This record gives sequence, C-alpha cells and structure tokens, in this order.
Amino acid sequence: MLPETIALEALRQKIEAALQESGSLSDYLDRGRPNASEAALALRKMTELAETAAAGQRTLALQVAATRAACPQAFEQWVALHVDALLRITSEPPGDAIAETRRTVAAETIKEWHRVRAGEQTFVSINWYYLSSHQSAMRRLLSVLPC
Repeated sequence: MLPETIALEALRQKIEAALQESGSLSDYLDRGRPNASEAALALRKMTELAETAAAGQRTLALQVAATRAACPQAFEQWVALHVDALLRITSEPPGDAIAETRRTVAAETIKEWHRVRAGEQTFVSINWYYLSSHQSAMRRLLSVLPC
C-alpha cells in the first residue's frame, strides 16, 4: 500500500474518531443524567472535538487535493480500498432487517466514496453500527502497516 494512501486513511480515521467521541458524549448528555459539572465538562469536550474534526476535515481536503495531483494512484487506491470492502458487504446474502439495513448503508456509503472519487467531497464517515466490520478492518489495516 502506498504511503500516501495510508496517510489519507489515517487522517480520515482521526476525524471519524473525534466525531464518534463527540456523539458518545451527546448520548451521555441525553441519557446519562450527568450532574451540572459533568455536563459542562462534556460540553467543553464536545466543542474541542468539533474543532478537532473541523480542522482535520480542512487538512484532509488539502491532503486529498495534493495526493490527487501528485500521486493519483494513491488517491484511487484509498477510494478503491473502501469501495471494494463495501461491495463485499452489499454482496452478502439477504437476511433479517438488520442485514438488509447493513447492505443499504454499505451501498449508500459506496455512493459517498464515488463522490470523493469525483471530487465532490473529501470525507466519508463509516457507520460504526452497521459497518463495524468494515471500520474494524480499516483500523487493523493501519495498525499493521508502517506509517
């Protein structure tokens, strides 16, 4: 795997981690019954995470543009890595409602990756619930590759 591909995915995952942590804190505020001090701390942390994610998305947009220009094969490898893994999910045999939703979410996520390929967006969030196997595979990939 090309180092530029790894760099793009590592940054995408950092953005996603900040967004997921913020979402977890939001759930905590909604359902966790924090006291006033805990709620204030959670809100401050959510603000920090939103700023981290926004800065990461700006950096990712610049990195995507630079990679597309300097190393288009790395950019394509990054998109194809996701699309190929998601196509395997859409090809899974039909099952219950959760399996069908998983396939639908994978198909919608593939459309987002096609928008990345077309230059219409730079960040795709992977649904942690329905596509956890895809998300885990991408994390494992980075953990075994030298960065």
